[in-house]
Amino acid sequence: MEDVEWIKAKWEKTYEENLKSSVAVKHIRKVRKGGFTEDDLDKELEYLNLYNCLPEMKREVKWAYKLVTKERNSTLKLEDMHSAKRCV
Repeated sequence: MEDVEWIKAKWEKTYEENLKSSVAVKHIRKVRKGGFTEDDLDKELEYLNLYNCLPEMKREVKWAYKLVTKERNSTLKLEDMHSAKRCV
């Protein structure tokens, strides 16, 4: 039961500090014609304020980018950015 209380307290703290405010929802911006890079993915996640709520996500950017680009022979598009975001 201690674990449940700890998780509840952690969630409430995270909610109060990062999620409760009524900041307008940001959407992934358009990807340039040449596709996007690992650095672009990192900047987009920062723009979306995802690092504020989930700072550990920053450690997974490289892995997510590799996963999305693994079997791609073409330019990375907006849908690939969405896929990469879901990976992290």
